[in-house]
Amino acid sequence: MTSTQPAAPSTIYFEDIREGDVFGSADVTITVDRNELLDHNRRYDHWPIHVDPAAAKAAGFNDVIASSSYVLSLMLRLFHLNRAKDPRSDFALIGGVDQRLKIPRPIQGGDVLHFLQTVVETRPSSKPGRGIIVVRVELTNQQGEVVLAFEAVNVIATRPQSLAR
Repeated sequence: MTSTQPAAPSTIYFEDIREGDVFGSADVTITVDRNELLDHNRRYDHWPIHVDPAAAKAAGFNDVIASSSYVLSLMLRLFHLNRAKDPRSDFALIGGVDQRLKIPRPIQGGDVLHFLQTVVETRPSSKPGRGIIVVRVELTNQQGEVVLAFEAVNVIATRPQSLAR
């Protein structure tokens, strides 16, 4: 007779998260597709540096650059690709309450992006059944340069009493 261990919970609750936890895999990348970038920029943020190669070059870029909304969509795509690979990042997210975004370098077609998320703070919420975590997300390009720095304050559910360990 064999005994089996119960499956590990797929949802990560506030109690499971520690300051310093790092999520992300070096082998999960996205190569920025120039046509997709242009399509997004033309639809949602058609500043000349986002849609016109001549205007981008006149501004000092090699080619058109990604708009911030496209950069955020890439970050979320990488987050979910990493989440599928690393179930430790499947947080019981209730919602975000504050976000700060920096894009210190332009992103262009052909760039290869990597994702890294670090938990920088955890604290109980004043509301029962929740905790607060602050995460720092960085996207880096193929040269290891940070192209996005994103900090988010998120509300995470605590483990329900029925699931208490």
